[in-house]
Amino acid sequence: MLVVSRKTAYIFAVNTHFIQAHRDNERIAFQDEAFAKHLWQMCGLADVFRQMDLDNQSAIGLNPNIRLYK
Repeated sequence: MLVVSRKTAYIFAVNTHFIQAHRDNERIAFQDEAFAKHLWQMCGLADVFRQMDLDNQSAIGLNPNIRLYK
């Protein structure tokens, strides 16, 4: 399934000042486990994370919910 959406959000930072920022994103989202596995291997992420110490945990792949933003 391929989802294309356009989102507009207003972000307010709360300190003593309120700051308004406009964010306008278009994105494509799709679920593809094979693509996530291929990206994990072909981009070298598997090799990079294999060498990292992650408090006795190990990364095993990417989330198959792929989101691409404009």
